[in-house]
Amino acid sequence: MAGNALTARIGADISELRTEMGKAQGLVQQFGNSVQSMAGTLGVAFGVQQIGSFALELTKLAGQVDGVKQAFDKLQGSAQVLNDLKSATKGTVSEFDLMKAAVQANNFKIPIEQLGSLFNFAYERAKATGQSVDYLVNSIVLGIGRKSPLILDNLGISAVELRDKLKGVSAEAATVGDVARVVGQIASEAMAEMGASATTAAEKMAQIGAKWDDIKAKFGGMIADKVTNGPNGLLNNISNQLTVWQSNQFTFWQKL
Repeated sequence: MAGNALTARIGADISELRTEMGKAQGLVQQFGNSVQSMAGTLGVAFGVQQIGSFALELTKLAGQVDGVKQAFDKLQGSAQVLNDLKSATKGTVSEFDLMKAAVQANNFKIPIEQLGSLFNFAYERAKATGQSVDYLVNSIVLGIGRKSPLILDNLGISAVELRDKLKGVSAEAATVGDVARVVGQIASEAMAEMGASATTAAEKMAQIGAKWDDIKAKFGGMIADKVTNGPNGLLNNISNQLTVWQSNQFTFWQKL
């Protein structure tokens, strides 16, 4: 008789576990539908297998953006700095890449107040040479921060010109502040010579690409929030349901 009762209880336990796992599966399906909906909003059509990859890509991007943003927000006047840098690059660089470049520049002790004019120069050079704005923004930060004529050459700034502006001192022997100052001077002179130019097709495409990256980062944040944050997060819900089932089993076996 006791054996039959135990067998019945084990059967009930299995049934209860299946029920809780079914609820968890329902939550996963609900999450998948949410991701599919977000993808539809972005104009992207996905199959079932692609949903997970899409969600993973966006949440990974959101995590990277969140880490960089936390460091960026510590900069004085960070909100205005971001607006200035977006304006300087004419919206052709994503917010994430601008924040990342600004944080790196700050780590190199490059004056933040110079970044707008430096990035604008990088933008104009990219436009004139057909290179990526992202690449030249990164080059001007690394070139100044590492005091590297080789990297600054990407922007058309020669080692001879640098030495002349530094009054015979090599870039390697100068301070980062001095290199930033003379690069700023060279940039101002070059910008005056270049003058205004019309918007190009490449520039328009870069603006679209930057906006797309910004949108993906925002959607990634929404997905991450749905999965992990708060009492209604997907992972918390699944964990809570399985914890309740486990607790019920522990109580039962203690009574035996």
